[in-house]
Amino acid sequence: MYGTGLGHSYRTAAMLRALSSRGHRAVASSWGEGLRYLRSSDIPCVEVPELDVLWGEEGKMRFRDTLRNMAAPFARFLHQLEVEGALIDRISPAMVLADSRATPLLAAKRRGLRSALVINQARLMAPRALGALRPAIEVPPAQMLGLLWSSADVVIVPDLPPPYTIASEQLGAIPQIRGKLKFVGLPIEGCQDVEPAWRPPHRPFALFTISGPEETKRPMLLKSVAAAKILARRGWSALISAARVGSSGNPRAVDEGVYICDWCNCIDQYMASADVIVARAGHTTIGRAIYYGRPSVLIPIPFHGEQESNALSAQRMGVARAILRSDLMSASELADEVEAAASIDRGKLELASAVARSVDFAELSATAVEEIL
Repeated sequence: MYGTGLGHSYRTAAMLRALSSRGHRAVASSWGEGLRYLRSSDIPCVEVPELDVLWGEEGKMRFRDTLRNMAAPFARFLHQLEVEGALIDRISPAMVLADSRATPLLAAKRRGLRSALVINQARLMAPRALGALRPAIEVPPAQMLGLLWSSADVVIVPDLPPPYTIASEQLGAIPQIRGKLKFVGLPIEGCQDVEPAWRPPHRPFALFTISGPEETKRPMLLKSVAAAKILARRGWSALISAARVGSSGNPRAVDEGVYICDWCNCIDQYMASADVIVARAGHTTIGRAIYYGRPSVLIPIPFHGEQESNALSAQRMGVARAILRSDLMSASELADEVEAAASIDRGKLELASAVARSVDFAELSATAVEEIL
């Protein structure tokens, strides 16, 4: 499983729990946040070498630097492939399930094992700031990734079927996998039976949930706190989650009407009750907002092409407002965006939510895996 960010972790854990309920056992492999989350969820997980893009201290994705320095990632790719192969040889699985990673697929193919790919970002997305250069940058890697992804026997897409597919732009450009796609809905498990550890003191209530690589969090957290304080002066209450796995889950007050937690236990409770959600534009976070019918302000990591695409897709659906350059936005402007999002058309939110709730992720994803066992 891809280890950067928590979206991959949430859906992998949900899928493995669904398979466990049908009598299947699994061992996962990951790194970083993904590794910590799966282990905290009591899922056996082996650490593998990290393979990721480069991040800047100012919270931006270093897209050009990543492309210029491909030798080191390629070496880590080969090392990761070796480690995955050794793990497969040790545990002798019946099949391999890979979330957004090619090395498990290649290791499985080499050993004659069937495999399933879980993915929503099927290709590299260049940032919008590159303008006319984007196709030249995106097409060659897309062709290579298409060959890698096509080695899977089935491609499980944790997304809604068209026209509500969040990752429609990322999936549409890979013809090699088009006939293998299975849309299984959103991995929303919820925790409605758990008593909330905190309730907003008054409404309207804004939830800021800032996930992603640690390097990208600090500037956005600082701006979120400043925007939350402005909203509090306008009559709002706000909770800010730093999404740090394993940290304290108890919200603490930082100002009147403004609270923060390093890790909010059962974030779904707060998302379901929020009047507006402010978040990065990760696929799983957007899916949760849609599922609960909540308007959102989506703020992609600067120069992160996939998140930009996700945010614009949600904005086209009419369920969110997208801000592509948060590094150029003031805290006051962010507060204004939150208040504007509160007026998003409820009809569109309710329709998208109804579609999301009609698709059973656990049932469909487990069935898709069992079909190739």
